[in-house]
Amino acid sequence: VLVRAYLLTKDSTYLERAILAAETFSKPTTEGGVLGSIDTDSPFLEEYPSINPDHVLNGFLYALIGLLDLHEFCGIEKKALNLDKLLATLSKCIAMWDLGYWSAYDLQHKRGGAPNPCTAGYHNLQITQLLNIAKRTANDDLMAVAQRWDSYAKRPRNRVRAMFGKIAFRMKTTTQR
Repeated sequence: VLVRAYLLTKDSTYLERAILAAETFSKPTTEGGVLGSIDTDSPFLEEYPSINPDHVLNGFLYALIGLLDLHEFCGIEKKALNLDKLLATLSKCIAMWDLGYWSAYDLQHKRGGAPNPCTAGYHNLQITQLLNIAKRTANDDLMAVAQRWDSYAKRPRNRVRAMFGKIAFRMKTTTQR
């Protein structure tokens, strides 16, 4: 948002703030930043930094889009933004959010929790975010995932299954608290 505000207004304050905000993306969660990891080779930007992060996909994708904006529109080097490693994480790990009929909101199911299917709105948001990143990075694999997830959304039984999956997830997680 700050990069886009800078592009619209040419007020350098927005760009300065965007660069400062991006510094948080390179600081580990243990040091007050948002940089976590899925595994030792896969850095991940956490929407909700914590000791046991859920790895929320839409938050990671929004952060990547912001970093791509800084790189493309403001000339900040990819290396300084850790962009290549973060994009590699997305390519390597995107299948983890694919439930086979819908997209997952997070990765709680990968650590023994119940699958957390996205609401229809978040599912469509993640498709749009993936399309944005796939087009900007010329990544055919991400494009294929976005198209597959879009095909999931066009099947009524998948929408119903996702809705009941979300209800089951919420009922289970509410009773665990």
